[in-house]
Amino acid sequence: MEKHKYQGKTKEEAISNATIDLQEVESNLIIKELETIKGGLFKSSKVEIEVIEKREVVKYIKEYIVKLLKNLGFTANVEIKNKENVPTYIIYSDNDALLTGKNGKNLQALSVIVSQHIMKELGK
Repeated sequence: MEKHKYQGKTKEEAISNATIDLQEVESNLIIKELETIKGGLFKSSKVEIEVIEKREVVKYIKEYIVKLLKNLGFTANVEIKNKENVPTYIIYSDNDALLTGKNGKNLQALSVIVSQHIMKELGK
């Protein structure tokens, strides 16, 4: 997951720089304002943002799930389906019952682990 940094005189200008450089619309980007540098007497202020493309996050989550399941000893295949711009991850495994767990507890735990890891990576 690649993080890009952009600067501009305003946040809007920095976002515009990011959309032009990455050739993406703003709705397909995750934007985090890093810092605002105040200008001095003859210097203008600058805003620095960090941008991640949403499709890279979706791909990164898939790779992380596969890696995590492999480390747990599962042979699994993960498929991504988008419904109304919300990705759904479908896991095909050699041992579905063990992966699911009683009342879906193992899948819930997997979901929590993945979401915490992604939030840490995104810096939220």
